[in-house]
Amino acid sequence: MTSWRGGERRRPKDLGQHRRSGQVRRLRPTIDGVTKYAPLTVTQVVSHMRSAPDEDTKLRWCLQFLDDFSAAENEVRATLVADDPGYCGDRRWDAYVAALTEHLVASYDLAAPSWLFTAGRFLERWWFPVDLPSVRVTALIQSPASFRRRGIFITEADLSRC
Repeated sequence: MTSWRGGERRRPKDLGQHRRSGQVRRLRPTIDGVTKYAPLTVTQVVSHMRSAPDEDTKLRWCLQFLDDFSAAENEVRATLVADDPGYCGDRRWDAYVAALTEHLVASYDLAAPSWLFTAGRFLERWWFPVDLPSVRVTALIQSPASFRRRGIFITEADLSRC
């Protein structure tokens, strides 16, 4: 792959790196030389969340994991959540990741990994990620069980994706 910049033709040093941000893409080569998308593991999500600059970025990583998990093949899904991801440094988001993972494994009838039930994955105080008074009542009613039992309240729309 070549790129034209300033009239000269050059080849990127690392085809797996994004030109502007320098972030490594989650692509892996296959035997026939075609690159295949590699879904995010929950460990990678938590790792990215540790350095996320704000709440919106943390949520985006969780939503990307939701998309990747849903699109993955059945035999791959269990491997995406098997390893304990550790903690991201914010108890609310640690509980959110555990709730999301528990919700996904229950939805796809997979065995729940043991790390989901450790003490650091539950909140003592309720948390509404969308803190609008008009959304609170809806979140109390619609929040899935895995989120409610951890003290997190979201709406159905928070988990629905295009």
